[in-house]
Amino acid sequence: MLVGTSLDLMAVLVRAASSATPPARRRLLQGAGVARLVLVAAAWFVSIALIELPLLLVAVLGIVPLALGFAAQRRRGKPSHFAVTGSMSAAFTSFATGGDDVAAWLVVIRWQVGHQAWPVAVVLVAGAIVVPWAAGLLSRGRAAERTATVLAAAAPIAQIAVGIALIAGSVVIAT
Repeated sequence: MLVGTSLDLMAVLVRAASSATPPARRRLLQGAGVARLVLVAAAWFVSIALIELPLLLVAVLGIVPLALGFAAQRRRGKPSHFAVTGSMSAAFTSFATGGDDVAAWLVVIRWQVGHQAWPVAVVLVAGAIVVPWAAGLLSRGRAAERTATVLAAAAPIAQIAVGIALIAGSVVIAT
């Protein structure tokens, strides 16, 4: 689920990092990593506020990745207009592409309330660090543009699948 909602950001980061100098690539990926950690923290705190809501209402958040996936399917083939050049622009790009991530994380964290939630926290923090690191690895070499294209093509499908899984999972857990 974490990877499924992060493919859109990875596509943007791979394209940006592939043409950046090594110091610029490092700043770009660090900015994206910090922003991802901020998004995880925000999702965690908001999910605590959602404790009083029934799971069926929380399932509505699954519509966010579903809608973003369908919207991206309609835009398929049109280039992304993110100009990522440094750590701040990478951070803002992470925030801009993170709506589906936060919605998915909120639902998963909310599912774990009353259970052991620390494994979810570990996975989310690790994922927040792994996404920029993986984008940095994928941005090297001649296949970076092809990799970014594949990631961009897979992102809408993954977002739709995550949205369906979140809604279905919430309904099953609530009943």
